[in-house]
Amino acid sequence: MAVERFIVDDRTAFLRRPDYRTVRVLALAGLVILWELITRTGLVSSLFLPSPIGVPSSPVSMCQRL
Repeated sequence: MAVERFIVDDRTAFLRRPDYRTVRVLALAGLVILWELITRTGLVSSLFLPSPIGVPSSPVSMCQRL
């Protein structure tokens, strides 16, 4: 019984993952939108979970007060 051998061009081809950039961007945007909706509806207090719009505006307003 002879063993049939195959010539393999790239042995690491099975390790490559497909690049789903749109899925990653949409998932991140969805999380930010969900975060904003949770804080705007008042499900969680802004003391514990500030809105994503309020996070960058806080340091700007602090610097303007100086």
